Amino acid sequence: MVRSELGYIAHVPGKARPKDVIALLEGNTMPFILRPRRDLIWKLVGEAYMHGIMRGKVWNEEGCEEIRLVWVK
Repeated sequence: MVRSELGYIAHVPGKARPKDVIALLEGNTMPFILRPRRDLIWKLVGEAYMHGIMRGKVWNEEGCEEIRLVWVK
């Protein structure tokens, strides 16, 4: 369990790290944990549960930016 910078309580994967980012990805109903790698490339760490964020409740198209995800084992 973690508390986000905005004060949300979240259940995140055990492999999540302090500098990881909680992100909403278009077309999904739950947030994901992303790890920055380099120039707009992110590693998908896993799914998260955040009370008050689920099912697109805070989705804001204007706050979106395009990123590239890579799958790394």
